[in-house]
Amino acid sequence: MAGAGVFADGCPNAGGTVYTSITKAYSIFSASPMLPGRDRVILFLSDGDPSDSQQSILFAQEVAAREFNYSITVLTYAMGTDLDATGTGTMTMMARQQYRSIQPGLTVAVGEFRQISNFQNLRASLSRFYSFFALEDTTSATVITMPYYDAFGLGVILTVAAPVYTTATFVASQLRGVVGVDITVTDLFGDISYFSDDEHQYAFMINTRGQAILHPLLNQPVDISTDPLFQDITLLETNEEFRTLVYSSMRNGMEGSAVFNATRFLVVGESQYEGTRRTTVLSSYHWKPVPGTSFVVCVVLNLDSALAVSRITPRPRPAANMATVYHRLDLATPRGEKCSQFGRLAVSDVSAVKFSPEAFLDPSHYLNVPENKSAVGNYISYLDGATTTNPYFKSGVINLVRLTASVDSIWQSSTAAQFRQSIVWRYIGAIDGVFRILPGTQLPTSYDHLSRGWFTRSVNDPGITSFSTPYLDAFGAGYVVTLANSIRQSAQLSKSAVGAVMGMDFTAGYLNDLLLTTYSQCKTIRCILMDRSGYLVFHPVFLTSGFDPTWVHLGSQEPLVMSDLINKGVLQAQSCVRYDIFRRFITYKMMNGSTTVSGRNVCPRSSAVDYKFEVLAGTNIFVGFISSTVCSKYKGSTGVSDCLCPKVNGLGECYVGVRGCQCPCSEFVDYTPCNNTFPASSRAYDVCPAEVVALPVVPRKEDSVSGLEKCFNGKCSSITSSQTCQATSGCSWCTEDEKGTELTRSYCTTDCQCFHGRRGRENPNTICDATNTSEDGGGFPPYVIGIIVVVVILVIFGGTRRGKQGNNRRAAPARARAPAPAPTRAPARTSDLAPLPGATSSSANTPATQASAPPETHHHEHLDLPPDYTMALNLPKSSEGGDFGSVLYTNDTAVLPPTYNAAADA
Repeated sequence: MAGAGVFADGCPNAGGTVYTSITKAYSIFSASPMLPGRDRVILFLSDGDPSDSQQSILFAQEVAAREFNYSITVLTYAMGTDLDATGTGTMTMMARQQYRSIQPGLTVAVGEFRQISNFQNLRASLSRFYSFFALEDTTSATVITMPYYDAFGLGVILTVAAPVYTTATFVASQLRGVVGVDITVTDLFGDISYFSDDEHQYAFMINTRGQAILHPLLNQPVDISTDPLFQDITLLETNEEFRTLVYSSMRNGMEGSAVFNATRFLVVGESQYEGTRRTTVLSSYHWKPVPGTSFVVCVVLNLDSALAVSRITPRPRPAANMATVYHRLDLATPRGEKCSQFGRLAVSDVSAVKFSPEAFLDPSHYLNVPENKSAVGNYISYLDGATTTNPYFKSGVINLVRLTASVDSIWQSSTAAQFRQSIVWRYIGAIDGVFRILPGTQLPTSYDHLSRGWFTRSVNDPGITSFSTPYLDAFGAGYVVTLANSIRQSAQLSKSAVGAVMGMDFTAGYLNDLLLTTYSQCKTIRCILMDRSGYLVFHPVFLTSGFDPTWVHLGSQEPLVMSDLINKGVLQAQSCVRYDIFRRFITYKMMNGSTTVSGRNVCPRSSAVDYKFEVLAGTNIFVGFISSTVCSKYKGSTGVSDCLCPKVNGLGECYVGVRGCQCPCSEFVDYTPCNNTFPASSRAYDVCPAEVVALPVVPRKEDSVSGLEKCFNGKCSSITSSQTCQATSGCSWCTEDEKGTELTRSYCTTDCQCFHGRRGRENPNTICDATNTSEDGGGFPPYVIGIIVVVVILVIFGGTRRGKQGNNRRAAPARARAPAPAPTRAPARTSDLAPLPGATSSSANTPATQASAPPETHHHEHLDLPPDYTMALNLPKSSEGGDFGSVLYTNDTAVLPPTYNAAADA
């Protein structure tokens, strides 16, 4: 149906009302094989009288119908009341196939004509199509439909229905009706959707036609907002061994198991922008039919490595003053200091806990039944040990909640107090579904950290400190960048055994502050940060009033640089296909081993650029230095050309026939709706996992923050430096008035008064009221980011500098400074592009009072970081020794047998 919709949308509205066009429908049947036991039917709709004569219409139809011995049923519909007697009479004769002469002995398939004058219930009016054929067949069996999107807001549902007869003989004349019930797919199959022990273990479900109903590469049912397309499972499970060992057996409704090396397509952040990563995993497939249905379920287990069984050392009951704070602050009175975080209720000095559906025994109940005070009270009573009855959570969740509470002492340490104006959120998410955030605030029920880009990026690239590209924070912080790193389950296991991911969000302008402070040449040339996919984490243009920095690719701002990187083979294109939306996505990737790359006098014409990139060790980003110059090599083309970019933000439609440089894009993949197939050539590409669904904004009660101070008051009006202002949470450097005219004097104020540089423009996700707009009162509470923030210092300073100079470099602005020169004003000479490391320091111009203090040594009663994680963050190891695994997970490991039942273990 989705493919038919695409076809219909492209049909022009022109010409007359030609009824003889019905012959085109017959020609489609001529080109299609006849399936046994199937009726063939033509639905003919018109809202006007025919332009051709009745005689010519019936003659043309009769010639076409004769080829099929008049066996094709025709149902005709007059849409509206504009047809006169000639029109309705002609459509009646077309449905009844009333021709002048019919070959003796043949039975004509007689259809029917209906006039539809009321379009308010069009679906019901056209449903006569189904009942017309239903009356010819009788059954006593219960029918289960394929899933579909409910028009009344229940999401993706399926219908279970059975006929009702007056006698037990099931005669059509005794049929009195049908009884049915609608059930959400999440309710019925939630355990399949949320079955996962790691990124390589999952469950999926197909029907006996081989169509995928549920699969981790598809959207979760709760994220679908239209009728789903059910593609063949072999498009998602691509191995030949799957076809021969699994596919046929599942289609035949049989039970079985098989072991082979299976291909996995891993989510790397957000796949439609960043692409996918293909890997091979020794896997054990176990499948079994669902009795009384056409569905077959398969569980896939990872046999490649020893996994720690997720048993957490029991944690003691927390003290009364350490009670769990659940994120639904509106349903339970939390401990801690209440405050307003961008107009929303929060607690400043304690983290709040939220759970993914995977943490619950009944995921569908959590997703579909609104939480109330009673339910939240039961959560907290169980987690805090007031009751031992566990009505909701999977085994191990309670201990993980108590263990992760230890991060509050890290986040509240005094190690990095100078970061307080730039850090917005701090959080940790565990594989088992436990999530903590500071400041504690309410999140949408549908928020699942396990599917977010920051989490999957770290899980599938363990040990790497990953940066996101800028995005508009759903909770009002403006444009932010996420930094995250993974934590292993145990030091005895491989780096891929991720137990949790810790992350933080900081203002996008903070990166500009770090670059200008670290590299003196960034005041005269363009200094940028770019991820492995070529997307810009920072570019000076991001500071322009009103510029949207989300998903901006290198090619849209520095086309000559991108073209040269492609010519050098450093930046290479890759493709993946999303079959559910008929799109192929073309993305880019910096090749492995690309640590340093540069170009001089890159030009196709008179203008040229010099550039140099170097990877920031241990991260997913490159720092780049770019200067504009004059082309001195050739007159005319040098083989480098501007990149074609259909859109500045996100993905545009690919240019047809372009073989050179073009920005990431997407294009339509040929699809044949009649037999639900794609061209064989599409199988050469990776499979794109489903798109990450945008977060809904949590509504706020009008009085929830009345009288509360801000969680952080940046004192925006007291800041005189654009550099400091843009790095400070909740502040904006105002350069334009309400009409976009440049101000005579720029100034710093709140996002609510001048969002992203223009006065009167508001952050769409910030609740702007007197509490959030005012800057009076409200100091910063005594907590700071702690351990993970030091990654920023390490990456920007320790990762690119050596020797004594690194200790003299401050990490973040401690006070207002005079505005720095705009970073793109004056072009630099090639000699200005100092090689990395060893960039010219600007420490001579930096007040000594702004130097960053060395990190403190922390003693944590409940939490030890593993040695490799501690070293990655350039912090001293906890004096207690030991390793993270001895606290978070048991040290014993277990090789899972092929029949291991992870669901039962949970």
